[in-house]
Amino acid sequence: MKNTLKLFGITILFVVIVLSVSACATDISNWQAHWNAQPVRLEKASYNILGDVRIERTYTRVLGLFEKGGITYADFLDEARRVYPDTDAIIDVHLDAIITRNPFFYKRRYVAVGFAIRYN
Repeated sequence: MKNTLKLFGITILFVVIVLSVSACATDISNWQAHWNAQPVRLEKASYNILGDVRIERTYTRVLGLFEKGGITYADFLDEARRVYPDTDAIIDVHLDAIITRNPFFYKRRYVAVGFAIRYN
């Protein structure tokens, strides 16, 4: 009985390790898959810069199960339209993250800065 229980425990441990390692495997890196696009070149005469926009949001994860918050381009555009009502887009976006973590709690504070523009 002890040998069967020991063999069962070793088998379960092996399956958990194999599944954990295989879950991290991929054949395409994020950089190659998403960041190969060339930047859009806009002529200066095709838009007017209305001003700079800054937004801060917080993302929180507890125990790896519960998530709340984050930041999206739509949030950023809404903030720009609140400050400059005739905003069409935001360019030159910079996103910084300040990370706080411990074994149970993970928190990121995002700070995004960009320029609100109006197309001519």
